[in-house]
Amino acid sequence: MDTVPFNLILLIVDFLLLWCLAHWGNKRLWFVAVLTDFIMIKGVSVLFRLHFGHNIVEGVFFHFGPFLMISGIILYLRRFRITGVISLILGLPLPLLGIYCVFYEPYAITLEHYRIVSPKVEKPIRIVFVSDTQTNTISNYELKVFRLMNSQSADIILLGGDYIQFYGKTGDADTLQKRFNGALIAEKFDAPLGVYAVQGNNDSTELFRKLFKDTGIQVMTNTKTIDLGPLVLTLLSRGESFLSKYGNMNRPKVFLKTEEMQAKFHLMIGHSPAYITGQTDADLMLAGHTHGGQIIIPFYGPIATGVRNHPFPRQWAVGMHTGTHHHPNGARFIVTRGSGMERGWAPEIRFLCKPEISIIDIVPE
Repeated sequence: MDTVPFNLILLIVDFLLLWCLAHWGNKRLWFVAVLTDFIMIKGVSVLFRLHFGHNIVEGVFFHFGPFLMISGIILYLRRFRITGVISLILGLPLPLLGIYCVFYEPYAITLEHYRIVSPKVEKPIRIVFVSDTQTNTISNYELKVFRLMNSQSADIILLGGDYIQFYGKTGDADTLQKRFNGALIAEKFDAPLGVYAVQGNNDSTELFRKLFKDTGIQVMTNTKTIDLGPLVLTLLSRGESFLSKYGNMNRPKVFLKTEEMQAKFHLMIGHSPAYITGQTDADLMLAGHTHGGQIIIPFYGPIATGVRNHPFPRQWAVGMHTGTHHHPNGARFIVTRGSGMERGWAPEIRFLCKPEISIIDIVPE
């Protein structure tokens, strides 16, 4: 992985700058050294662009933070005590925050329970919904997510797209696809009403089919409505879920055709939540794609949601910790935070936005 030479280069830069401070340190030189170290993090990250986001995170949390602390100690010992203390205070939280954001929260998978009362069901129906596993490896964490999904006594299991996201050699990507497929086969997913997967924006059609080959999971690349008995399920194609992003400015209009189907609970799933603005008679709409924002700033919210150029309220894309959203037409919808992370150019961290497996109980009125 290119993060090893990245870290070695930054360690050399850190050492040289700290050596200069130890010999000639003053407030002006400290400011120049701090600025240089920060700029070098981005500069060196560009050289290893396949893991740009990950490198930036490692650089800020585990290089820049310790650099501020050590340089603060050096200045304090050289009798620039106020500047030294300020530097130490600024640097101390960064590695601690990095440990939490990089090593803990992205793997603190939570089971979010939702309860929806409906006169359209005669007995309880449990839905397990997971989206955006979006992994670049198959580790114990991914296996844990699969086990949890399969152990919730679900009547139906739904997967919402973006299953792997790999930056690197094609051969390595093929290996990842085979390992993902093997993990699904080994888990033996099963549910009385079936297990279904829709396509995400990171999933080419060929890759999508390979990921789920021989798993018993039904994959849908085109919009399709299925009568499952206790409920009716509509699975949206990738294009239908994204609306105008794929050149279709018309909102999808998905309605049940027969009176018998209309009397049943209508469940709809698409990868992007943009489709929720469309016209439908769905009782519950499910989506992923946003990762809940992945990074939540207190009192502000997510930095980004990934839903652009759509008439979709920003607060809807954040994901819920409890309860469901209410659509203006009376339907419910859930936008899951997903179980994985955006990779490549994005920072591979989560902050105040834990990964999620959604467990939805539809119960009789």
